[in-house]
Amino acid sequence: KEVPAYLSAADIGLDFWGDLWYFPITVKIMEYLACGLPVLVKAPAQNSNYEEFFEKYDVGKAEGNWPDYVKALEVALKNLPAFKKKGQKGVNIIKKEFRREITNQKVLKIIEKYKKK
Repeated sequence: KEVPAYLSAADIGLDFWGDLWYFPITVKIMEYLACGLPVLVKAPAQNSNYEEFFEKYDVGKAEGNWPDYVKALEVALKNLPAFKKKGQKGVNIIKKEFRREITNQKVLKIIEKYKKK
């Protein structure tokens, strides 16, 4: 209950990671999207998960180094209404693809597939 209340005061969800070669999309990013926030992430340069995610869903941007992250933040702030529209897409994407019930069904299908073998 507290997370959405705090996030409702924000315009952009910011996140950054160190040099982890692989890291999945975090719960924090999903919370930002569920609250309608666009997301800007500084992801490790060798980790393509974030870039692929944001290209697929168009709900934010990932950068692989600090100078590009700062530039992307400046662009987002200068064009805040347009960047915020990306975040509005996130609510529907979470509802359609990432709710626990949907994820559970996907996992169950995988288990059933291997159970039959």
